[in-house]
Amino acid sequence: MKIVRSVLFAAVLASVSFAQSDVYLTNNSNLPDLKMPENNLAFKEIEGYQNYKIIATHFRTDKNEIRYILANPLAYNALRNHEKIMPEGSKVVKIGWSVKKMPKWPGALEADKIQRVEYMIKNRATCRLQKTTYNLS
Repeated sequence: MKIVRSVLFAAVLASVSFAQSDVYLTNNSNLPDLKMPENNLAFKEIEGYQNYKIIATHFRTDKNEIRYILANPLAYNALRNHEKIMPEGSKVVKIGWSVKKMPKWPGALEADKIQRVEYMIKNRATCRLQKTTYNLS
């Protein structure tokens, strides 16, 4: 099952990277240096997210969006070990895509365009889990 999810995620990322002109979302070396004014959290802090492990997927009917939730090794291991407190440096990234019907299989949906990227980082300096959302639609 893990291999199937990895292959599915790789296929979705590949289709998005070819269909999407937003290179900074598919090419990690070009992440923009954006900072959110309310918490000063930088987009570059999730560099390497392509190598994070998938921890969940879901479909939001209210937003017509498929989402993949990924975790860096620190967060992944904490979740896997059922730890109640995430360790310092834990990062969780949610990527949401709009969906469209598949041309050759109209009964199925496929990822279309990236709609949003959300991420959370455990940071003791702020004594809280910081969360940021970038809406791209």
